[in-house]
Amino acid sequence: MFYFNARLAEKLEQILFCRRSVGNHENQLVFIQKEVDDLRIELKRQEGLLTAAEAKLEQQRKESAASLLMLRTMCDRVQSTVAADFSRMEETTKYYREAFSVVDCDCIVDAVLDKVNTKPLQKFMARCLASQSTDKER
Repeated sequence: MFYFNARLAEKLEQILFCRRSVGNHENQLVFIQKEVDDLRIELKRQEGLLTAAEAKLEQQRKESAASLLMLRTMCDRVQSTVAADFSRMEETTKYYREAFSVVDCDCIVDAVLDKVNTKPLQKFMARCLASQSTDKER
């Protein structure tokens, strides 16, 4: 009888151990399920953040494209304005060269220098005239 009682006690202890193990496993399953739920919530939060970031990036891309288009338009306008101004300046330069080629500038400058009659100014004007005459020869 003692043998059976010992055997029964041993079996009872094994059953209790198994129950505790099952209880621990059930608790672990509950904790794991809570962790899975938390991870799902975190995944949804991260997906929301990712969606918001993608939307913001798309908005910035659109704004950058619009800014780039505006800059290209402004660049084209400036280039056309510069080209028109350059053309006008060439025409003006041509006009004044033709207009002053008829006038004898040397006589006018000599008359002005005679009136002013200052040595530094005469030297300066002589240099200007010399450089102007070399420019005409070219």
